[in-house]
Amino acid sequence: MIERNIVKPRGNQDKTQSVIHMNDMKKIDEIIVQQYCIRRLKLENPAEYTKLMLCRKELNDILKDAGFTISTNPIHASRVSALMGCLRFVELKKNRKLLRQGERNIKSQALLNELTESSSFDIAKHLLSSEVIDRLLSALFKWEPFVTEFEKKYNYLKYYSLFGVTNYAPGDVIFKRFLEAYHGLDEVYFDAQTFRKEALWLHSKKSYCDEHLAPLVSTAANEVTHFSSNIQILGGGQHKIFIEGSELKNHLVLAIPTNQTPDNIDESLRKLRIALMNEFVEQGGYYRFSSQAFTGSRFMSDFAYKPCVVGQWNRVKNKIVGLWAWDLARDNTVTDTVRIVKEIMGEVAKDAGLKATGYSEKSIQAYYESAVGQIGTGKRMGDNVLKIRDIDRQVTKSEIVLGLVERQIPI
Repeated sequence: MIERNIVKPRGNQDKTQSVIHMNDMKKIDEIIVQQYCIRRLKLENPAEYTKLMLCRKELNDILKDAGFTISTNPIHASRVSALMGCLRFVELKKNRKLLRQGERNIKSQALLNELTESSSFDIAKHLLSSEVIDRLLSALFKWEPFVTEFEKKYNYLKYYSLFGVTNYAPGDVIFKRFLEAYHGLDEVYFDAQTFRKEALWLHSKKSYCDEHLAPLVSTAANEVTHFSSNIQILGGGQHKIFIEGSELKNHLVLAIPTNQTPDNIDESLRKLRIALMNEFVEQGGYYRFSSQAFTGSRFMSDFAYKPCVVGQWNRVKNKIVGLWAWDLARDNTVTDTVRIVKEIMGEVAKDAGLKATGYSEKSIQAYYESAVGQIGTGKRMGDNVLKIRDIDRQVTKSEIVLGLVERQIPI
């Protein structure tokens, strides 16, 4: 689902702005955690990572050739949405069976439905000719066996969608957008004063048009394709609710079954909390509805997002630099890596017309080592001792380590 939750508060109320800042902090933290997880896959299982990225690239190229774009223009067919739809299609087991055994017209219609169900314009349907659908189905059929084996062997797809686990963004690209947006060089959606300077890159128009960043800023980093729950959240402008013939307006309804065991109830309550806060902001500002009792309730505190790696705004840039350094260190020594990062930081600032005020090499190395500490699991150190990291607990909500299915820390 495309996530363009960019809201403009009506009035400059501190509580509403605080909610916006909190949502941005949550999104940045989720992005950094996601990027760590992707890099772990790349580090520990390079062959599988390469195949996943080739699968994504092949589908992306077909969609690009068909006319799907990375654009902020609402009448253009979004390549991000279409690519997400293709990967979601092959991720679902029922569709994999259809790819292997289904008749051509049934497969074609199923894929077409997947790619057009969220589009309010006919342009997507127009671009998805029978030839394009056939090319997509051919690619999906080719990659289906690998996706099936990957899901059996690794646990990444329990916590991330196939789109999410391939949503790699180079650290230097994120840094450049961060730096230019921070200094007001990128145009942002709505009033820049609404957002923290460290979060402006999330709302930058250049980010939404960037091949690497558009998939990050316009989607939810931790969305799982096959999140299963028999609990529904209804209302909020998405559904019309009627009780005994009368419409129930301005309500969210948590529909919990009583004839079966509710699935994933904690996650459903977290989603309800997010939906409720977004509704408050949309309907005039969180400040209008909050109270000390409500804000201090167990519902608001227990199901709040707890940042994993970015708990303070002054850490955002540090974590991005750490990602960048980790990327460079694949082909360089640590000493060379920190020197190169320092030099390029100065060049990026100079090219943007900014005063070059970079980090010291000692600081860059510390940020690199912080990234290493989360990405690695100890597997490559030769001690055969698996080390659980903060990102494992954050993503899995357990003592399970991201990677091979059987990897779990004994209690």
